[in-house]
Amino acid sequence: MAPKTNLKLASFDGGDIRGLSQLEIMDAIMHRLTWDIESNGLNASDLPCDHFDLMGGSGTGGLIAILLAKLRMSVEEASDEFEDIIKQVFNPKDTSGPQRTEALRKCMEDILKKKGLPVDLRLTEDKQEGCSSFVVASLRTNTKSTVCLRTYPVRNQRPSTITVIEAVLATCVTQPEFAPVSSGSGRKAREYIAASGALNPIHEVISEAHLLFGEDATVVSLLSIGAGYPGIISLPQGGSEAAIDKQ
Repeated sequence: MAPKTNLKLASFDGGDIRGLSQLEIMDAIMHRLTWDIESNGLNASDLPCDHFDLMGGSGTGGLIAILLAKLRMSVEEASDEFEDIIKQVFNPKDTSGPQRTEALRKCMEDILKKKGLPVDLRLTEDKQEGCSSFVVASLRTNTKSTVCLRTYPVRNQRPSTITVIEAVLATCVTQPEFAPVSSGSGRKAREYIAASGALNPIHEVISEAHLLFGEDATVVSLLSIGAGYPGIISLPQGGSEAAIDKQ
């Protein structure tokens, strides 16, 4: 296969509920992108997966990559689903790790059902069409490892049997807030946790682009969206420096 040129890549950092700000940024980018295309008299899709060749993410950034690329959602649709996940999974305080993991599993099952897809939908497709995507996770037995769970097959590894739901859980189950997630059976059994050492998967995105499209593939744009905004610092009326409050 000839190397692909003019690749458009997107990387989403891990950030738990702050991932919602990544979708707000993506919404602004999509508005500008479709505006420019339509200004030239062309029709523009509002789906990010129609404008990017590869998306990768870590943690909730991985969840976003799956929603936008694998499940072909608009930013608005993904934002609605993300807000529901925040309410059902992240907001409850008196929740154990296993309960939080199961809550996320239930949310993902509901999302797939709404899309008319089976809850055991495989992550990897035999024939990859449209925007490819992957998430990063770690093996529970080697927390320093970084594993890429892909929607596309690669030459140097046998296709994984992991499901979409298992992949989302694998990248999102930070410790100790969540319980680890298991996939496979027998010799192929694996137990995953979130990749704390790869919260910014930009290097993995570049490596995967060359693995998927060829070492000589060229990149025309590389979008990396973080989730590290520290908040707004404000001074209350009549307050002193000691009364500074971070919103």
